[in-house]
Amino acid sequence: MAFNIRQSLFDRDGMLREKAAEQYKEQLSKLFFESPEGQALLDEGIESGWSDMMVDFGMSYLSKFYKAGLGLPQQETIGAAYKGFDDTLASWGQNRIVTQRCGHTWLQTFDEINGFYNSTNQLDALQLVTWNDYEEGTEIESGIDNCFSMSASMSGNSLSWTPNVYEDTIDHYVVYISADGQNLMPLNT
Repeated sequence: MAFNIRQSLFDRDGMLREKAAEQYKEQLSKLFFESPEGQALLDEGIESGWSDMMVDFGMSYLSKFYKAGLGLPQQETIGAAYKGFDDTLASWGQNRIVTQRCGHTWLQTFDEINGFYNSTNQLDALQLVTWNDYEEGTEIESGIDNCFSMSASMSGNSLSWTPNVYEDTIDHYVVYISADGQNLMPLNT
């Protein structure tokens, strides 16, 4: 069964219609939750999702969802990873904020998945939750700010630096050197 989410959910201004939300909920239950347990999960998730988001960045909601997904192995479970949410700048916003926490919200959504799924019991699919909405702070094209800053100093020929960042948000460091102050070369460290 296929349906057009864009047409069934949004008006021309991109606003979610209440009636369409109910239709979407109904369609989701038919597509993904063809059981009373699944319907109860869907009802609970839609009703409590935002309150959970505000308390613990959505982790308890994701935990309940993945736990229920494991209990329904005949159904497809589609996970979610997101960097945060902030609709305070949107004209239609409701001042809902899920802070990015310097990249930790993003990383924690993946950790939540890894707590339930692994290489032998894989998640069916994963949605990187973004609607490309800059006014909601959900876009990932601009990157995910890890709040990185660095203090550096020279003492003779020795360079010392101290990163001011959560180390788990850094993959690696590359140190560059320049003989003329313009052209950079990576320094083997």
